[in-house]
Amino acid sequence: MIASGDAPNTRRLIADQCYFGLEARALHAGAQRALARMSAQAPDQARIDARILGQDFRLDAPASRALLQELLTGGLLYPDGNGGYRPTARFREYALACVVAPLSRARAKALIDRACGLAASNNADRASNPLRIKMVAVSGSYMSRRDQLSDLSL
Repeated sequence: MIASGDAPNTRRLIADQCYFGLEARALHAGAQRALARMSAQAPDQARIDARILGQDFRLDAPASRALLQELLTGGLLYPDGNGGYRPTARFREYALACVVAPLSRARAKALIDRACGLAASNNADRASNPLRIKMVAVSGSYMSRRDQLSDLSL
């Protein structure tokens, strides 16, 4: 992933990708609305069902049922034993995630070049830094032929 000033475990959603059958922004916004609604309720009242899920995610009944199944399968919701569902920590991660634009291949190449330049600079300064960087390896979606990348792993 691309390093940033965010917390190390902050989930990132790529704007042009779908998650659980929804576009990233729609999933993020719906999960935020669900958490906001539940946080305003008493703990014993804070639950999710297909109808409420439709309201939170602004979906019709068939789409709500499909999303409910996707969220259950994906581990974002679990049954509460009373006919409703409760969100998991993973659901909260999606609600708090950053939605980011995909990385262009040209921008990724520039970042790789910068990382290689920093490695070379580090290696040139042997007096104050005895450690050397032997190799910068690239992996992830950069290895594909796509122009828009979801991650850059070095």
